[in-house]
Amino acid sequence: MQDDFDRASDLEQHDRDEAIKHIREHQKPIESNGSCLNCHAPSTKRFCDIDCRNDYEKRNHESRLST
Repeated sequence: MQDDFDRASDLEQHDRDEAIKHIREHQKPIESNGSCLNCHAPSTKRFCDIDCRNDYEKRNHESRLST
């Protein structure tokens, strides 16, 4: 038998799953254009290294929070 905490936890998990599903369905994929999306150095990948990827994601996350 579920108590109030179990039901609240289930509802929270459901809401989280739905939010993730929505983002994945509506997120525009990032495409490579021949240069790193962060530092713009020539690259065959979207980012030239993990640091550039992390900087790019951090900056985009912060800009979404400020809007």
